[in-house]
Amino acid sequence: MDAYTHRKMEVHHYQRALNMEPRDDSTLTEMYAQGQLYMSAPEVARELMATDFIYKNTLYGEVIEDFMRGVADQLRQIHSPLSWTSTWTIVRSYAPTALKLMLLSSAGLRIPETLSVPNENVGCSPDADDDVTTE
Repeated sequence: MDAYTHRKMEVHHYQRALNMEPRDDSTLTEMYAQGQLYMSAPEVARELMATDFIYKNTLYGEVIEDFMRGVADQLRQIHSPLSWTSTWTIVRSYAPTALKLMLLSSAGLRIPETLSVPNENVGCSPDADDDVTTE
């Protein structure tokens, strides 16, 4: 097995340990597999899990583009004449993290240690009625 495949499988292993199913389109996993990150496999997996949690529990995916455009516009107004290339480099580095933190804070959420696994057996056992308390 080559180093690239080994590193990719390593991240996937840690993701599964966090109850997260790995995705084929992960840029972060690709960067790690290619040796482009100064992060360990557990750190990459944790970052991916945290981002997945934020996407699933906040409006992050729905507002990130507009938020980044707004930050870019404000940055260029404050620091004129800043090129669009420099503006985008700054915004791309800081805006996603800022938005994630703002959304978590406003929703009163904390990123869990692991993702919860839905209990597929709830209400499916033949004795499910035995678990219901009635008065």
